[in-house]
Amino acid sequence: MFRWSSLLALVAGATLTFAASSARADCTGNVFEDCGGAVVNGNEMCSSSVTLGCSASCSPPNLQVACDASLEASCSGGCSASASVNCTGSCMGTCMGSCSATPGEADCNTNCNANCTGSCTASCTGSSNMETCTGQCNASCSARCQTSCKVVPPMASCSAECTAACQGSCTAQANASCDIMCQAMGSVSCTTSGSIFNNCNAQCMGSGGIVCDGNFINAQDANCCANDLKSIVTITGWSYAEASAGCDGGTCEGGSVSCDMAPGAPPLSGGLLGLGLGATVFGVVRRNRKRK
Repeated sequence: MFRWSSLLALVAGATLTFAASSARADCTGNVFEDCGGAVVNGNEMCSSSVTLGCSASCSPPNLQVACDASLEASCSGGCSASASVNCTGSCMGTCMGSCSATPGEADCNTNCNANCTGSCTASCTGSSNMETCTGQCNASCSARCQTSCKVVPPMASCSAECTAACQGSCTAQANASCDIMCQAMGSVSCTTSGSIFNNCNAQCMGSGGIVCDGNFINAQDANCCANDLKSIVTITGWSYAEASAGCDGGTCEGGSVSCDMAPGAPPLSGGLLGLGLGATVFGVVRRNRKRK
């Protein structure tokens, strides 16, 4: 996700540079929003789409999660069932118990997605394509959890965290069948000829897009999205050139990528659009810092 500074991609001997941007006003600092619905758990491997080849990066299977996220944005408005009392009651009991045991560590999105995505297997029972159905269910969970948890301030009480988390999870569960059916209706078109398909190919044949675990990230702004992702996941093939990061012997301190500074390389335009992935448990990696 989720949430840029400059990135350098070493591809086929060429160095591609993402324009340096520190604390841009239009970046939200949220992976889900900056990366078009991306939800990452910290275990993904990300790289430039160019390194995989455009035909592979932009094939329907690699666009599925981006399409699920994009389609859910419109599907959620038409699927409006309310959360059941039984669901919220059960969820609150579990959430409050966990939160009380580890005060100050509760995270609304994490709890919401964990509770919600656990029900996706049941929601997709009988589906002809379990993997695709589960991905669509996960996209529904991610979007509805994000909406519900967005209003929760940092360090909120257990009651506030759990109320929002359970409301988001249970609303998603109540609308799972509707959301999955709605996404399925537009899935083929989206992955084979829609705006995400076209955008992926345009970016790949141009400066290169971002791919995580083979899935194209349809980011609104590549710089904002990459800045969020680099603090959470490993980005191979990229190097950072920014005011707060430096190189020493070809290595960026605090990161696992190499530095190959190319100040003269042209900046990448931020015309990418988003990726939505399953449950959210963020693993934070220490920010790169300049050696003195």
